[in-house]
Amino acid sequence: MAIFLFAMIVELVGAEILLRAFGAPVGLRTVILVVDAYTVLIVLAVIAACVTRPHVVSADEVRIRYGAFFDLRVPREQIARVRHVRNYNENGTVKVEDDRLAVAVASQTNLILELTEPITAVHALRSRPEPVPRESPGPTPPDILI
Repeated sequence: MAIFLFAMIVELVGAEILLRAFGAPVGLRTVILVVDAYTVLIVLAVIAACVTRPHVVSADEVRIRYGAFFDLRVPREQIARVRHVRNYNENGTVKVEDDRLAVAVASQTNLILELTEPITAVHALRSRPEPVPRESPGPTPPDILI
């Protein structure tokens, strides 16, 4: 995201330089500058939401979060086992595939929660809930990668 933020700042400066070079009116340049600055502010807010307290462990539950876009509460009594495994090649940020949920930050996960039973989560940007993770046909409990 930092690279995307840098590109947006370069675009903001480049647009201002081009608009001045083509003699665009001050009102148009101001509107474009404000819109570009607002999008930079939104990206900064998303980065801050992902960095500050991405996951929370309390006495009752484990909250698996990805900024303001995903929040899954897993009751501690449903956690069968916790393993520390680093995975650096996750595609996407929040993904359900077969019997596992992957919540990746910077394309990596580092913790596996094995559950006693599947749970249901609602993605903030989707309208219908889906089981996360889906039931596994084998005897192994479902996994959640964080």
